[in-house]
Amino acid sequence: MILLLDLGNSRIKWALADHGAFLVSGVVQDPADLASAWEGLPAASRALGCSVSSPEIQAGVAAQIALRWQITVEWLQVLSRQAGVRNRYDEPARLGADRWAALLGARARVPDRALVVVSAGTALVVDALTADGDFLGGMILPGYRLMKQALASGTARLPVANGHFVPFPTSTDDAIETGCLSALSGAISAMAERLASAGQHPIQILISGGDASLLQPLLNGQIAIMDNLALSGLLTVATIHEGNPQ
Repeated sequence: MILLLDLGNSRIKWALADHGAFLVSGVVQDPADLASAWEGLPAASRALGCSVSSPEIQAGVAAQIALRWQITVEWLQVLSRQAGVRNRYDEPARLGADRWAALLGARARVPDRALVVVSAGTALVVDALTADGDFLGGMILPGYRLMKQALASGTARLPVANGHFVPFPTSTDDAIETGCLSALSGAISAMAERLASAGQHPIQILISGGDASLLQPLLNGQIAIMDNLALSGLLTVATIHEGNPQ
């Protein structure tokens, strides 16, 4: 039994898996909430995670696991090649472990396909993966809420908008809402176009994260919301390490 952990900027995602399949999963905001979330679960014999959270959050999660199951968390190391994906980052080890895990998960769940792998959370991450497994690179933008907060805090008169997406906004709130969503969806569309220009087709867009449902209707082509890509990538790594590749 293995515990998988994805520590993001604002949420902690986890799953318990066995024999290459998720048994149960959940999301919490604070490490202190994990004790109740894990109440009654079978014992984990191993823990594997990826993290972009603060060192304090990471240490808090590790302490909860050590207290409950007396095991130490193994944190994912980014490699130049793993599970059918080749990392073309200038310095592969400097790629975020959460991005690497999501790429591995995307490749495992949609193999042999050119992919735009999107995480729509606190930040918007848009990564390009070729059909034969080359991670070409990607973009990082402020996410939906960060964009709106930046406009409100960086200007004298613009509000934290609570508008709607409309083709031709005629109110300030709608203008901000439409502008932010257009920028985010435009970045995703631009990456898909660049991947197509590199000779990759057909292209599948995979979106995960809390704001995925806001962006999906604004995109064209083959699009799917696919949650827990990073956890899927961690499961792929764990399965390979157990000598039983998927």
